[in-house]
Amino acid sequence: MRKRPDNCMNSDVLVRELVPSLAEDHLTFFDTIYETDPWLNFRDNPWWSGCYCGFFDDARPEKDLMALGAQELKRLRTERIVSGRASGFLAYVDGEVVGWCNAGRRADYVSFQHLAEAVEDPGEPVGSILCFVVASRYRRMGVATALLESACASFKRSGLLFAEGYPRTKSANQDNPNNIPEAHLNYYGPLQMYVNAGFRIYRQFDKFASVRKEL
Repeated sequence: MRKRPDNCMNSDVLVRELVPSLAEDHLTFFDTIYETDPWLNFRDNPWWSGCYCGFFDDARPEKDLMALGAQELKRLRTERIVSGRASGFLAYVDGEVVGWCNAGRRADYVSFQHLAEAVEDPGEPVGSILCFVVASRYRRMGVATALLESACASFKRSGLLFAEGYPRTKSANQDNPNNIPEAHLNYYGPLQMYVNAGFRIYRQFDKFASVRKEL
């Protein structure tokens, strides 16, 4: 990735909603992350590397999806994006993708395997914020916040009534057999970021909370 001054902040970030013409930007971002990130790379993390953030688009169990291999998962993800059936937001700095947020109408997602208990009424007019990935060099610089703001604005334009996130509330030293770093366990987005954006805890579960914001 190209160098960028360390004072990059939210105001430097351009967020674009995922459309078929941005498929290559999305895939190139993940390919780069899988080669360079301290944790998400193929060498150190066989559990997440190769996902391309398509987990919520397929009803098969996670172990079956991962068994398909990175190239097949990439192909499936490409098909979904190009056909216009994928939702989310890309964050750019100086024309380079530095972050991603998987967010869209909750009813459009196929799988909520790890979050199923949070879905009481599948027909609710809710926009779900499911995953954040930010290039390591750009973390703690407002990229995820910019993505969250754009997702909420898009939900409101679409006529949805609530934005909903699912931040982890159990610390990394609990129920973490693979010793995944705390920052990477926060891929749903940290609770404090949601609170700062006006969300409130709607329901509390064992490992995570459902947080909501009225739009």
